Amino acid sequence: MLAETQYGRILALYRTGELRKAEQALHSALEQLPKVAEYLIKARVAQPELSDFGIQFGGDDQAWFYRDEMRETWKKTSGCLEWLKKTTKNR
Repeated sequence: MLAETQYGRILALYRTGELRKAEQALHSALEQLPKVAEYLIKARVAQPELSDFGIQFGGDDQAWFYRDEMRETWKKTSGCLEWLKKTTKNR
């Protein structure tokens, strides 16, 4: 599944107050795309080397692109990045 789908679902569930479902969705996403959460949580991330051959599923490049597109949205959702960091640590 795409990062946009998995992490978008987490964000939507968080925004609607369904934290238990959001946590379950996060655990599932972390199994497949853990780097996306890492890239979202960090305040600064250096852009990884990008391949001319496309995006590697689960790779740094996929995490970078998702972060670049969506981090501001996560940031504007009150408490969301803090929740993501805490929930990821507790896993």
